[in-house]
Amino acid sequence: MSYSSASHSPLPPCASTQLLGQRQRQEDSLRLSQFDGGQAGQGLLAVVCDGMGGHAGGDIASQLVADRFVSSFLAASGSVPARLQTALTAGHEGLIEAVSERPDLEDMGTTLVAACILGDALYRVSVGDSQLWRLRQGCLQRLNDDHSMAPVFESMVAMGEMTAEAARHDRKRHALRSAITRNPISKIDAPPTPEPLLPGDYLLLASDGLDSLPPDAVTNALTQANGDPNRGLEALNEKISKQSDPGQDNTSLILICVPEQTGASADKPAIAPKPASQGVRLWPAAAIAGLVLVLLLFLILR
Repeated sequence: MSYSSASHSPLPPCASTQLLGQRQRQEDSLRLSQFDGGQAGQGLLAVVCDGMGGHAGGDIASQLVADRFVSSFLAASGSVPARLQTALTAGHEGLIEAVSERPDLEDMGTTLVAACILGDALYRVSVGDSQLWRLRQGCLQRLNDDHSMAPVFESMVAMGEMTAEAARHDRKRHALRSAITRNPISKIDAPPTPEPLLPGDYLLLASDGLDSLPPDAVTNALTQANGDPNRGLEALNEKISKQSDPGQDNTSLILICVPEQTGASADKPAIAPKPASQGVRLWPAAAIAGLVLVLLLFLILR
């Protein structure tokens, strides 16, 4: 288990951690980086990659793609969505190059979820089943698409084509419908417009090792953070460890806590006050008009 944290004012505080679980090696990779957002100020980039379990070189794939993604994003220009797409393409091309040099790693692959915070906006891109969650006012919501078979099974359950019990225990539940491999990427979740962030929001990026916890346990752990990402991660790690799941996968987590009061909202008044001088400037004009009227009446009545 390891922790790292960062607090780049005025960026939101964030922290990261990794658990090995019951695996022999760590196949997840995570990255946190500050970047220049131009006129919008400094931004925060968070990335989690989960090397495909059971495939040769999963750890190599996740590290390679994470590094290429971050370096390409930092070097790119243009809008944030365009930079995220450029970074994803660079990560994919890097993996293809690696496979061409080492044919024994032709089956390696990785998932990716990236969150980019710039001001009060959240941009994202993801491939695979790694997760991006938002906790807002006690409500936990997954923001990105799940490219595993799990949502397909849930849809079949809703249509009466499969029982909930069968869907929960089907071995193909975690099979990926999209991943970063040597083949073309079949599904990419990359909205062109950002999600607005609100004061007090929590953002959690996670590999699928988090699946051992039910959503209410995740919510409970995050509410213990009280604005401190390290406290939130400690609570999550404790709950995952208490599961004692013999099949516990690698778990990589990044927690970002949006402050209760952002600098923008604190500095901006709700209603701009009227300048006090506006009302004063009307009096001289009115006085002059009154004097003119009195003189005219005096001349007429003489």
